[in-house]
Formats: sequence, C-alpha cells, structure tokens
Amino acid sequence: MFIINIIITIIITIITIIIIIIIIIIIIIIIIIIFTVLWEERAARCAERTPPSPPLARAPRCSDPGTDRRHAR
Repeated sequence: MFIINIIITIIITIITIIIIIIIIIIIIIIIIIIFTVLWEERAARCAERTPPSPPLARAPRCSDPGTDRRHAR
C-alpha cells in the first residue's frame, strides 16, 4: 500500500509540474505577441509622423530600435 501511495504522489507531482510549465509557456507567448503588436503599432505611427527623407539623409530617429522606451509614448 505504501508503494502505491508513493507512485500516486510522484504521478501527481509530475502532472502538476507539466501543467505549470505549459502555463508559463502560454504566458511567455502572450507577452511576446503583445510586445510585437505594440512595436508594430509604434513603427506604423512613427512612419506616419516622419516625412519621407531623401536617400542620403540619416534614417529618422524614431525608427531606431535603441531609442529609450520611456520616451516612446
């Protein structure tokens, strides 16, 4: 009887660990989707604001990925 209890507990812990891992993966995917959508929106807004520049001029500042995110809004 004791061995059966141990086996049942091991199975339950494995199942819970798998469920937790799946939940974490889903959360990470949702965060990635949200960030890509926001980034695309920001890039589109940026493209609307900045006039097309001549080819020799430097690229518009807001298209740089390294800009500070606090000043993005």
